[in-house]
Amino acid sequence: MPRVAFFAKVIAKPGQRARLLALFDKASEHAQREPGTLIYAVHAVDDESDAVYLYELYEDAQAHRRHSDGHAVAVLRAGLPELVEEPIAVTKGLYHGGFGLCVEDPDDNPTET
Repeated sequence: MPRVAFFAKVIAKPGQRARLLALFDKASEHAQREPGTLIYAVHAVDDESDAVYLYELYEDAQAHRRHSDGHAVAVLRAGLPELVEEPIAVTKGLYHGGFGLCVEDPDDNPTET
């Protein structure tokens, strides 16, 4: 099964990005312990003072479903409504390749992708 990726842009209410980043930090602590969650990367952009970008990579669709039903997403569902200005833009993709991040391959051999 192909690895599943998600890209998201989240716009915080004015002045709330620091709190939004803290919420994603908390969610990330849970996501790190989820089987099949390979990458959960949160990014802030200097010239977009209210924007937060996320990149998530899962071993397969089942791992993403576990994540969606898990504690990380529960933390976000509880905190996002008071912090987010507009609907979250999410794009789904299938991992094709690249380099720069080390993730484990299906044979449990670390590979640089």
